[in-house]
Amino acid sequence: QTIVYYHVPADFDNPDLPNVYLLTVPHGEATVQQIIDGFPLPGRYDFKFRVRIGTSTAWLAVSDRNEKPPLYNGKVTMRADRLAWKVTEVREERKMERVGSAEPKPRKKSKAEPPIIRPELQPQPQTQPSPDKLSLIHIS
Repeated sequence: QTIVYYHVPADFDNPDLPNVYLLTVPHGEATVQQIIDGFPLPGRYDFKFRVRIGTSTAWLAVSDRNEKPPLYNGKVTMRADRLAWKVTEVREERKMERVGSAEPKPRKKSKAEPPIIRPELQPQPQTQPSPDKLSLIHIS
């Protein structure tokens, strides 16, 4: 069997006390796709595998799902970043991919709804300091 250790940061899981699930594939023979297919939680996730690089550790995104996952201390250890919680969100995205539309239709705004502008993007008024607040610097 393959034991897969994982944590979900959005659920405040501690990576040092991971969750576990089992695959019937012998240890060392499971592919990334088999590990993803066996993931026990609903929703859509981005998976990264823990690796050791020198004396440090990092999270590696594996692009070829037919590869075997990297091992960390001899174990499959992964982080599951949740992208969508509801299965319906995943189905809608897949439906849009099949239709060929990458962008959802924009929602029509009501006339009473003001535009949303983030405060940091709003123009700030330019003010001049008053003469009594200016300091003179004498350079000799």
